[in-house]
Amino acid sequence: MRFDLRSLSVAAGLTLAAVGSAGIAAPPQMDHAAAFMRALIADRGAAAPTTRLLEAAARDDPQAEFDLGVLYARGRGVAKDYAEAGRWFRKAADHRIAAAQFNLGVMYAHSLGVPRDYALAHMWFSLAAAQGEEDAAKARDGTAARMTASEIADSERMAGAWRPSNPGLRL
Repeated sequence: MRFDLRSLSVAAGLTLAAVGSAGIAAPPQMDHAAAFMRALIADRGAAAPTTRLLEAAARDDPQAEFDLGVLYARGRGVAKDYAEAGRWFRKAADHRIAAAQFNLGVMYAHSLGVPRDYALAHMWFSLAAAQGEEDAAKARDGTAARMTASEIADSERMAGAWRPSNPGLRL
């Protein structure tokens, strides 16, 4: 599943490329997020779309989990809450969603809702890069510039040992 930030930005007519200067990626699939945005634009409020996303996420829908992370990170229809965004991105990351892994790297690198931890940022960027997330390798390398060789080695070991908390997934 490839999450293309640029196509969503254009398709939705929104600039979803960053949360401040942090670089939180936005969802490229429009299913859940588009319904949410259409409801906002139509001034129907966000309760129904957010409820639908929560219901889908309760069924372990990785796209809904990712979309909820984006909504909380951006404060769209819900109060901006990086800790809650991180919780949803982690659930999506456990489904091997590379954009969610990338976003967790951003959150750890910039201390957004989680304590700054370059080793964890490096690990999440590495996992996303291994799946082809275009910007992840560059972010990983930028993070590595702030780390010692020992910290990088530890992060690489963590990335190699990482397993989703839901190992029964078949994606």
